[in-house]
Amino acid sequence: MTPTECRMARSGVRFSAEDLAPCVDLSPAAIRSYENNGGGLHATVDKIRAYFVSRGIAFVSETEADRQGVILPPPSPPSLDAAAE
Repeated sequence: MTPTECRMARSGVRFSAEDLAPCVDLSPAAIRSYENNGGGLHATVDKIRAYFVSRGIAFVSETEADRQGVILPPPSPPSLDAAAE
């Protein structure tokens, strides 16, 4: 996962760095540092990547070295309960 893909994935799930931080047990500053300049420990990147993968997000750079991007899971269909309201 590249820093750019990290930002893309976070945007795709509509999370700010502050929203993501408690999910990956990191500070928002650590997330922004990685996204802005690739800074951070390997463990930092692993935590963020593992969280996004658990949400069904795939990273293009992992299969195509010359490309960057994310593949988001399909949106969940609306529940029948929500349609009845």
